[in-house]
Amino acid sequence: MPTTEPKIVGEVINVGDIYIAKVEDKPTEYKPGTPRRLAPTASIARDTTVNTKPRYYSGKAYFVDTAEGETKLTVVIPGLSVKDRAELLGKPYDPAKGLLYDDGNAAAPYYAMGYKLERPDDEVEYAWFLKGKFSLPKQEGETKTENLNEKPLTMEYGAVVTMCEFDLPNDKKSGVKCVEADTSDDKFTADMAKAWFNAVQMPGAAQPPEGGGG
Repeated sequence: MPTTEPKIVGEVINVGDIYIAKVEDKPTEYKPGTPRRLAPTASIARDTTVNTKPRYYSGKAYFVDTAEGETKLTVVIPGLSVKDRAELLGKPYDPAKGLLYDDGNAAAPYYAMGYKLERPDDEVEYAWFLKGKFSLPKQEGETKTENLNEKPLTMEYGAVVTMCEFDLPNDKKSGVKCVEADTSDDKFTADMAKAWFNAVQMPGAAQPPEGGGG
């Protein structure tokens, strides 16, 4: 019988800008703000914690259980204003004086984060992580000599699953960590791609978990 050839997907050859939106996540409602462009990007690295536990019977591994945890994204950008740093980390900020006060408290609010990855043949992969927190960025500097040695800013974003549960395909209801798409699928239209960063992309109708919530 004829088989469908798998589509060959090319390597990532470029990264796009980072977009963010502040979010409120409750068991009964997921409410994202309006996205804004945060910064151009030099690199994005994505790593998800997955724990695997085989279960043995009669001297053989019969079953394997897996559990997915946080997804950590490491993003390298040129820099970040003090005002943006205060916003992302939840630090007190005096707009009248332009001063950030680091009070030693870890009070970062939840943000959604979106980006795109470019591949050969004009193919693009898009992503929106629906809920996560930014951590204190790593910042370096050194003296200027006859050779410039620029030091970009490295930020980490930890993404988790929303409390709010959405109606998903196959009659499944669940919280969601990330919504992704790419232009190799003709169901993902050019209009959808064009509007990707106009709003945080999420499943259509949010539903409270079984038994309600509050």
